Amino acid sequence: MSDEDALLAAIIATPDEDTPRLVYADWLQENGQAERAEFIRLQIQSATLDQSGSEAVGLKLRAQQLVNEHASVWLEPLSLFPAQVRWVRGFVEHVTLTPKNLLPHLERLFPLAPVCSLELVSGHGAYGSLRLPASVEPISPTGEAPFLRELAKWPQLTRIRRLRHFSLWVADREIRALVESPFITNLQVLDLSRSSIGEEGIIAIANSANLQGLKHLCLFDNQIDAADVFALARSPYLQQAYLDLTCTLCDSEPDYTQAVEALTQRYGDRVAFSIRD
Repeated sequence: MSDEDALLAAIIATPDEDTPRLVYADWLQENGQAERAEFIRLQIQSATLDQSGSEAVGLKLRAQQLVNEHASVWLEPLSLFPAQVRWVRGFVEHVTLTPKNLLPHLERLFPLAPVCSLELVSGHGAYGSLRLPASVEPISPTGEAPFLRELAKWPQLTRIRRLRHFSLWVADREIRALVESPFITNLQVLDLSRSSIGEEGIIAIANSANLQGLKHLCLFDNQIDAADVFALARSPYLQQAYLDLTCTLCDSEPDYTQAVEALTQRYGDRVAFSIRD
């Protein structure tokens, strides 16, 4: 293992610690990569400050200038584009990918960056402020999604704290495979917006002991019936989670009122919901 590989391994093993990142910055400085070293130090320093203060703003502006000038080169070893990543304390911690060749891509990526946030999108069009480059191959937003089943078997999934699966149709058995995975116990945010989840998938989520540490569950724009709402309300494992059920509920359901009452009694102000058009 090279010195650089060892330094990166230390960062990945202790992602919440700043010291290994600063040690790596020193190594970069000594090996002709002053701009990369400066960027790491800037982001670490700014993270300790009041983000609205003038000092933090100045540091962030300089960091953004370095990203604009150098990110394409820095990301070459990761096979990523600037629009696909978010930098945190000097390193790529969030990536947006399509499911095409997902695991081989993650296998190359994970030894090189402390990734803890993963977003999966179809690759068609824009997602909020994100527009993937044309060279990122899209997949159909409808159809079978076996990549979740494969992802669920991947031991490195333990590193992921935030998983977003946006606007991709997914079979309930894929959702069940994901939430039954022993490797998702560190997950804090699970966003399954617009995934066409059915009753079996919702029940699997509600009954998954692996989601006990979840802090935020987003089911935005999935069609959820009264039985699904009751399942979430009775879940023994989502006690810490905030539930986003915006644009999910159907008020034509005969048990709609009772289901909503059960939900609000259980979660109080930790749930947001609205009627699906």
